[in-house]
Amino acid sequence: MLGWFMLASHLGMSLQRVQTETTAREFGLWMTFLGQQKEQEFKNQDKSDLHNAVLACEIRRSWVKHPNKVQVTDFIIDRQDKKKVVYTKEQKMRMAKQTAFDILGTPEGAM
Repeated sequence: MLGWFMLASHLGMSLQRVQTETTAREFGLWMTFLGQQKEQEFKNQDKSDLHNAVLACEIRRSWVKHPNKVQVTDFIIDRQDKKKVVYTKEQKMRMAKQTAFDILGTPEGAM
């Protein structure tokens, strides 16, 4: 159900209108697109973290007696929650099927 709200918000339409005008196939494609868009936002966040680390390093170098001892790596935030998870083909297929079942409903006799 959350996916419908995300799509309605993204399109600037009411929930009822989105559910009426969107086919199941379209909805699945939209969910894939919005998921990839979120992933790209996370990648861009990593770049901004590096940019901020470089900026902080340069500012700090202007205040210390031995500026060459200050390294950019001293200012990079280690985010444990951003570890990349690698999935096998089977795991990816199982997750894709589960997502489709969640969206469209589990067919009779499946799982």
